[in-house]
Amino acid sequence: MKEIFESVKNLFTDFKPIYAIDIAVLFIAFFFLFRLFKKRNAKPIIIYLFISAAVYFGLLLISDKAPVLFTIVKIGFIPVLVVLITVLFAPEIKRGIVKLSRGFRQSEYFSTKYDVSDEVLKNTIAEIIRAAQNMSKKNVGALIVISPLHIEEQILESGTMMNAVVSAPLLESIFNTKAPMHDGAVIIRSNLILAAGCFLTLSQNPNLPQDLGTRHRAALGVSEQNDVLSLIVSEQSGIISICKNGIISRYFDSNMLNDVLQQVYGLTDSGARRKKKRKSDK
Repeated sequence: MKEIFESVKNLFTDFKPIYAIDIAVLFIAFFFLFRLFKKRNAKPIIIYLFISAAVYFGLLLISDKAPVLFTIVKIGFIPVLVVLITVLFAPEIKRGIVKLSRGFRQSEYFSTKYDVSDEVLKNTIAEIIRAAQNMSKKNVGALIVISPLHIEEQILESGTMMNAVVSAPLLESIFNTKAPMHDGAVIIRSNLILAAGCFLTLSQNPNLPQDLGTRHRAALGVSEQNDVLSLIVSEQSGIISICKNGIISRYFDSNMLNDVLQQVYGLTDSGARRKKKRKSDK
């Protein structure tokens, strides 16, 4: 017991500020890794990483007296870890690089400015909600992607360019089951429908519920790789869902849709404050 107290005493006696920074950095790194794993429901990945770490340290202990094996294990682990992280978190890495390429100011999520008035944006929101509610009542499937900043060119090119003002009748006519573009996605920016009938990459998340169809997986996929919000109307149940950052939220009513779309268009109080701050920074 005396030796334990002596060890603790020596630890605090020899403690340096760099140790606190070291511990803080590790804590922050593990905290964000845990949040990332939790968001992706990555329990199997955590188990594999723990097993890999155990095998790695076990090999280090075994190969301590074998210089060649020790060097191979020590040097080879880092490239394998980098490849593993790149493969597992490719969407997050891609989204982060895209944000950095645009600059920190422009990458503020859902805080962009538009060339139209707030009244026009509020009317656009009302039209989107009206169309979603009407299609929900009729069990008409729909996928609407709202892109505040940027959307990949190949997504727009996969559909039909429109540049038409958003209206409920137009959205409902696009998603009419007899219309040629009803199976694709509509891309909206500001008060304009940029394109319709667009094809999206499906989410490869293996932990998604089995009842989510192609339309929902496409909405998740585009939100995993781009700073967009996807609105889905289920063809089977009429349930309205929202996808953002690769996370799906279901059972939205008109009030909930209004709240989230107000946030998307920067019309909430928090959005207004961010805009004001951006103007003052210039």
